[in-house]
Amino acid sequence: MSADGRDPDVMSRAVVMYLGAGASPYPKEDAALVDREFGHGVGEEVRSILDELSHVAVDWSTTSLVEGGEVARAAIKRTHPELSDEALDALRWKFTYDWR
Repeated sequence: MSADGRDPDVMSRAVVMYLGAGASPYPKEDAALVDREFGHGVGEEVRSILDELSHVAVDWSTTSLVEGGEVARAAIKRTHPELSDEALDALRWKFTYDWR
């Protein structure tokens, strides 16, 4: 269990589902789907992680898109070490899609 009492696996699966990773050709955001699957408020928790992701600073003058994705993945891993590699990869996918 995480510090907030939530099963870390739930948040990892929620991130993947929220973004549509593996099911959509591009990242989507579906808080309602996540809330139906995992309970009220989980979609908002994922949205909070996405807000963090959107504030990851990358020096695009010296960093490629792929490298920037790795910077973002590492930043979220530091603040959310409970997330699975699959969830972190989904977040990297979202980040690089938004910056392409």
